[in-house]
Amino acid sequence: MKTLRSKGFLPELRIEGAGAPELANLPAILRVLLIQDGTVTKTLEAWFWEFMAVALREQSVTVWQSGPDLGFPLEANSRVLLRKVDIQGQSSGRVYCSATSHILISKLPDGLGERLLSGEIGIGELLRDRELETYRELKSVFWVPGSPDSSGSLGRSYLIHLGHTPVMRIEEHFPLAMYLPATA
Repeated sequence: MKTLRSKGFLPELRIEGAGAPELANLPAILRVLLIQDGTVTKTLEAWFWEFMAVALREQSVTVWQSGPDLGFPLEANSRVLLRKVDIQGQSSGRVYCSATSHILISKLPDGLGERLLSGEIGIGELLRDRELETYRELKSVFWVPGSPDSSGSLGRSYLIHLGHTPVMRIEEHFPLAMYLPATA
């Protein structure tokens, strides 16, 4: 995915996963959400013209001993925040995105970890409010087939770097049905 650092259009880019749709055939907003390096919440607000709320589903801090590769170096006994949220419309209640984050708390600037732990604000908004220079490194774009009552979802995973150091791994899922034109 390094090629997406300087380009937003790559005709050869493919979505990972059996039965995945072609990127070119997706609604334009989904293409934007899957490859952008900005704040998802603000993009959703502009597209759906509705304030978005970050609804905290789960949050815990663990002392890292071992586990799945998060894509950034972890020392033994590092404190890692696991956070699961839904980004939903404040008026409609619709869930436009679900996200799971792993955050290396010890590498965050003073006060940032505490604000994340309070659950009061989304990661992108918090980084913007603190005026922190960040870089989002897209790692994958993938397809999750739906169940019989769901059309599936498109997802992406990426790292957020602060000062050239990766400190967060985020995986987002966008339910396809939210982005398709309504049918009568």
